[in-house]
Amino acid sequence: MESQSGCPSSAAANRWERFKAVIERLYMVEKRKVSEVVTIMKNDHGFDAGENQYKYQFKKWKWKKNMLARKKTEIATQLQSRAAAGKPSSAITFQGRPIDQNKIRRHLKATARQESRDMVLKRAPLATGPDVLMVDSRPVLSFANSIFLKWNMPYAAMRRFQVQSFSHASPSSFSAPTPGSDIAVVTPSASADPPRDAPSPTALHLKEKVAIDRAHLFVQGQHDKLLKSMDKEERMEMSTWLYQYWFFCFKTAKNWGRGPRVWTADSLGFDRFHDPAHRSLPSTPSGGLNVDGPRPPEVLRPSNLCRWHIHVRQDEEEDYEELPEEEITADLAATADPYDESTWGPWPSQWQEPPLQARLRDALEHNDFSTIRTETLPVAVPQIAKAAKRSPDELLQESLGFSIISRDVDQVESILRQVQREKVDISSLHPCHLATSYLDGSKSCCNIFSALLHLGPNLRHIYTNDMGHTVLDNLMIAILKSHTSVTPTIADPALRDMCRFPGEEVDICGRWDADSDCIRHLLAKGDPSIPFSWKHKFCHTSVQAICHCICQISQYSTAMRGAASGLYVRRCFDCGMKLQLQPLHCLVVTAYHVACHGCEDEDLFGMVACLLCLIANGFDTRKMASISITALVQNAGLESPCDHEELSPAELSQKLSETPASSSWSAEVKTGWSVFCGILCLDQNNSEVIDSEGEMSEHSEVDDREFIGTDPPADFFRGDHFGFHNQAGLFRLREDLATLWAAVQAELSTYRRLDERYGWTSDYFSMEQLRDQLDRGEHVSVKYADAGLLQTHCVCGSFSTYRGIPTLSDTTTQYIANLDVWQRATYSHLPDY
Repeated sequence: MESQSGCPSSAAANRWERFKAVIERLYMVEKRKVSEVVTIMKNDHGFDAGENQYKYQFKKWKWKKNMLARKKTEIATQLQSRAAAGKPSSAITFQGRPIDQNKIRRHLKATARQESRDMVLKRAPLATGPDVLMVDSRPVLSFANSIFLKWNMPYAAMRRFQVQSFSHASPSSFSAPTPGSDIAVVTPSASADPPRDAPSPTALHLKEKVAIDRAHLFVQGQHDKLLKSMDKEERMEMSTWLYQYWFFCFKTAKNWGRGPRVWTADSLGFDRFHDPAHRSLPSTPSGGLNVDGPRPPEVLRPSNLCRWHIHVRQDEEEDYEELPEEEITADLAATADPYDESTWGPWPSQWQEPPLQARLRDALEHNDFSTIRTETLPVAVPQIAKAAKRSPDELLQESLGFSIISRDVDQVESILRQVQREKVDISSLHPCHLATSYLDGSKSCCNIFSALLHLGPNLRHIYTNDMGHTVLDNLMIAILKSHTSVTPTIADPALRDMCRFPGEEVDICGRWDADSDCIRHLLAKGDPSIPFSWKHKFCHTSVQAICHCICQISQYSTAMRGAASGLYVRRCFDCGMKLQLQPLHCLVVTAYHVACHGCEDEDLFGMVACLLCLIANGFDTRKMASISITALVQNAGLESPCDHEELSPAELSQKLSETPASSSWSAEVKTGWSVFCGILCLDQNNSEVIDSEGEMSEHSEVDDREFIGTDPPADFFRGDHFGFHNQAGLFRLREDLATLWAAVQAELSTYRRLDERYGWTSDYFSMEQLRDQLDRGEHVSVKYADAGLLQTHCVCGSFSTYRGIPTLSDTTTQYIANLDVWQRATYSHLPDY
């Protein structure tokens, strides 16, 4: 039998259901308060219930006026996706009921404000895991990914350099709605009123939200994801703006202290080198780019003739008189023509403030460097600027990077001292790798590298970068990129997606720079790589810079001699063994590629010089490495047998001589390779003889027997060299090899090819003579030694020099140099630290 208590309850439930539609309209649609619903229902419908009863019933019906934040975010995400796909949205429903878009707009505004604050104040966790709550003190803006430093090409070139990122972009990086969702966004019907030209408030807030989301990707270094979230026009616009900022930073750092104080879009000349694909961007001001003007002229090939750098000791000032500088006032300095360096002068002292890092930060705020308005960019640049302002350490690191790239020695030293004072960690920048990627034998030679070794982080901590490449590896890459047609994947299969090496926009011989017209025209045409026709043989300017850096490495850290190379790494597909080269093996393979893929007139003089330099600085020719010739030079497939073997550098060079590629070498290359292999064999064999007879005796003091020449060495040279000989190889007592290294240094410090009528080497150095002597088993010698032109030098081949870097007066007994061509030479004092 039915209980009496159930009847009233059932009747009450039916009564609520009978008025549910009316109550829903009043409460959920018309958004009336509960008290108002109570009054209306009582007066108009005779339904009498208290507020608590209404609230209880609303809970049973699962009615909520206030939507959960995650649901609002889900709606915003759908709106973003539709907007990115070009679909208008006229109505939004949640659980079948319309949603007031003002709520979504308020949610978007609040989220944007919070995310902007997070971009500045958010901290990265020290560890991972659900229970980790501790955070460190690093600001979120981390330039460890160095997006500004890396964006060194305009859109036309960048889209070819980063094919994957530019080819797989999607109209939206935001998730699609889940099937069965309680949210629906409706497209207006064809009969609906057409939208007005002005975007709706919701659309504006959506655009702001997307821009801030992308700013997060930007500062977090998620560059691929950032590009994939943009359409083609947005990618074009963003990459153009980033390159313009990079170019502004480069010009500011390169010319710090002279010329124009401020570089603007007009003075940077973007209208002369605009990207053809960027000619019609709607956000580009009509006055910024001459879109109707003539197209850029054909790219002109740069000169084939080098510039060079001459080191001068502090005590040689009387031999090189500096020209007096006119005192420059602010008014006079302000008249400098940015396109005419002859009008430039040094800055007045008051122009040095604010410092470089502040100038780079301020540029993000005022945007005077760009032809593109900030508000039209698809990323919230103002938020990035605010984050940068609160991240001084990262911006200091970025400024150091641009100073290294622009080869401004004074600015690099100044920033490094500030880094020391403020204890800023710059190891993630890999400054020595950056310096060797932008090595300039004409402007600064090894001076940037020397400053980093002396004032920067301990070399041991930064000798190998994230790719596994050592600093010496990077010097080998500098040879390949500047003087061969080798592509990055040959040096390291991990670089297979790269079509160019880092730093190609700066020539090691000083024939072009990142702001040279030929480079800017080349990039504007969409060519990211330097044409092979622009390159020339491994020349003296380049050889000097490479060898001086090697000497610096050895002086600062002898332990680096044993660090395995990260280049040309292979793995045996049969046994799985990692086949990794030692430093001298890496040099041999690099020499092989120079022989196979080098430029016209290549004779391998430069590779012989590097070999002698490495041996003189203690790199051991007896060291072995597991090598598969098949895998190394023939790109063996998965079915290749296990054929690797233990080889010395000399044995590796002999096996490479037998490869099919060697048959096509020129006579000059064959001569150079014969000399290269002969020196390796000579030093290795001599070392083995000494090992069998016992180690060399260690002198308690340096005596004159360890010097070669007619004049006794200077007293300070004796002191500087004490103890070094027991660390380095000393050519294993082969004095002829020591003298040959001394002759190479004399050649580098006295001779350059002034024009096409000159040879690449002087009359005092003959590769053919060396080949014949090695073939006959004679002691090696060149005219520098035969004619008595060499100054007294050590049995390790060193002169009485500063940190292994000889000046002109150190090397020769007579003045035989042809370097005093003022338009092509740069002079600098050796640093006194």
